[in-house]
Amino acid sequence: METKLSIKNIITFMGAFIAFSIGSGFASGQEVMQYFASYGYQCVLTGLAFLAILVYTNCSCLMAGHRKKFDKGSDIFYYYCGPYLGKFFDYFATVLCAMSFVMMVAGASATLTQQFGWPTWTGAALLAGCACISTIFGLDAVVDVIGKIGPVLIVFIMGIAVITLAGDYQQVPEGAALLAAGETEVLQGGSNWLTSAMAYGGFALMWFPGFCANLATKHSIKELLWGAVLGQIVTVLTGVVLAFAFIANIQEVASSQVPSLILAEKIFPSIAVVFAVIIFLAIFSSACPLLWTTAVRFFKERSKPYKILTLCLTVAAILVALLLPFNILVNFLFMLNGYVGFIFVLCMIVKDVRLLVEKRRKKAQEQG
Repeated sequence: METKLSIKNIITFMGAFIAFSIGSGFASGQEVMQYFASYGYQCVLTGLAFLAILVYTNCSCLMAGHRKKFDKGSDIFYYYCGPYLGKFFDYFATVLCAMSFVMMVAGASATLTQQFGWPTWTGAALLAGCACISTIFGLDAVVDVIGKIGPVLIVFIMGIAVITLAGDYQQVPEGAALLAAGETEVLQGGSNWLTSAMAYGGFALMWFPGFCANLATKHSIKELLWGAVLGQIVTVLTGVVLAFAFIANIQEVASSQVPSLILAEKIFPSIAVVFAVIIFLAIFSSACPLLWTTAVRFFKERSKPYKILTLCLTVAAILVALLLPFNILVNFLFMLNGYVGFIFVLCMIVKDVRLLVEKRRKKAQEQG
């Protein structure tokens, strides 16, 4: 008898995928600015290509984790890429997640400093400390926390974008023209919208394999697949709408470390305080699984060495985040790691095509 799907579980998983996707770069607006808005109207094409990459890779990783029941989430790299290239991606993804955690800490620092004028170390220490405490309790605790935060984040961010566009939509053509003419300087994630989507998709992908593989060994695969697909559709749709809001106000937001806050302040100055907290929660929701992915690569979760490593990674992230500007971190990490991540996508496609061919060949032999 087929198990009935739980709407509650699907919403929780959807929220977890949304929350993991919406980190410091997305919620603050830096990712959306560099990978969507900077290409003007072509941000729609970036969004569609990015969505296709995320849906395929997330679902493929979930199915692989469900079939193989990996002992460790990192085993999924060997499954797709073999022993040698798999080892490279295993360590690369671990380093990437650690560096991305640093980016989250830097994003928290930039957000609270811009909004409240706090010393840079305050936001960094607050975010890193909260993530450390949650991560120490393991994956289930992380999913439970971020699964509840995700829907709240996306509703608030979409609300800011829609309200902004309702008042400024007539300025979109002017903003798009300024970007096309190069009269407004904005960092870009690629040479064009397609390479931008590839880099962004490749980067985001490298966060998810271990996370997906571990979830798929513990929970209903159908509920996970529904949660992943719905979560990514909502995330990308929000990104595209927010991009048009930025385009309409491109001269005001182009040089900001946290452009989303600029939009919030325009709507109602007092709401910027609330939005700063929302951005902080968004950063926290991505920081937790990133820290968990890094620590669990070396030690079993909740073990004493795991807890010690989690604490050490937290302290190191604070120190590095205080040395490098947030927007530079976003641009460097996404461009470098995004293209490497896309090579992993190609490995996934090759593996899945081979499995499909073998399955059809076996079926043909049985029928013949």
